[in-house]
Amino acid sequence: MISIRCISLRAFLRSNNIIFLGIIIRLVLMPFFAHPFDMYVKYSYVEEIFRQGVTTIGFNPIFDLYQISITPIYYWLSNTFSISATAISTLPESFNPGYGVTVVTDPIFNTLVKVPLIVSDILSAFLIYKIAFFFTRDNITSRNASFLYFFNPIVIWISAAWGQYDSLAVLFTLLSFYLLLTKKKYLFSAQSLYIAFFVKIYPIFFLVPICISIIRFGKHKLLNLFKYLIFLIPLSIYLLLLFRDVTLNLLNSLFVPSGFFLISGFGLTYWSISLIYPINLFWSGLLSNLVLISLVSLASYFVIKIAKDKFDVIIIGSFMYISAFFLSLTI
Repeated sequence: MISIRCISLRAFLRSNNIIFLGIIIRLVLMPFFAHPFDMYVKYSYVEEIFRQGVTTIGFNPIFDLYQISITPIYYWLSNTFSISATAISTLPESFNPGYGVTVVTDPIFNTLVKVPLIVSDILSAFLIYKIAFFFTRDNITSRNASFLYFFNPIVIWISAAWGQYDSLAVLFTLLSFYLLLTKKKYLFSAQSLYIAFFVKIYPIFFLVPICISIIRFGKHKLLNLFKYLIFLIPLSIYLLLLFRDVTLNLLNSLFVPSGFFLISGFGLTYWSISLIYPINLFWSGLLSNLVLISLVSLASYFVIKIAKDKFDVIIIGSFMYISAFFLSLTI
């Protein structure tokens, strides 16, 4: 009988030269592209650290900690090569992005900020390969699955061009899935998922299909549920003690949109139509919640009644739950 083995990360990179094409594309984009507002916020935080020291840690602290670590490196490189951010006031008015942005970040800053994002993309592609290989035992199918992620234009744009750190949340979420589905390491899987939450909020939604999968298909159900949910206690304390107002405002704004964020028209889905056709905030909020309830109900029915194994509950269920929020809320 022929044994088909899953390759290591080093072998994965060496045997898939096309991966290096994806890396080169990202390296070309890294220094010269950036979302003006998001990168300005990061630059302002690093500048504050340099001038005043660490005074605040944000709601999602993981990337803040990374920015703290690169602050001395950035200013040393900036001074060494005499490359720094460009003041908006020195540029033509047509280059002003608005929203209070006062500088255009420089290539050194853009590159330093994006290094962990590119590394995350590579490791995420490898984890997708590992998960796919575990279930298919087919190297070609597994590689194709990883390539679909690694060469996805949206993935490349978000990490290498935009500079948003969703890639880190994706990495730790995939690591959580990998540890749970292939290794049955419930405690380590839970830790990884909560780390993902400290990068971005949305991985917390994946607790629902994961807990359902444990109840439906797992052994030692109560023990493994305890391993996953025990971290909610320190997490709740962290949110309520340090970020009580932020947490409550966020929960409220998800279902009662107001202000600049989470309002009708501010989003990437069909809600953007309100930018050209004004929609009543009350009725759009009501419709948003009805769509959310309908899609969440559909996702719940799938994971509870239809899904045939743990893979379907966790992977397909997670996709359905996160899609329910993305397609209903004005985010």
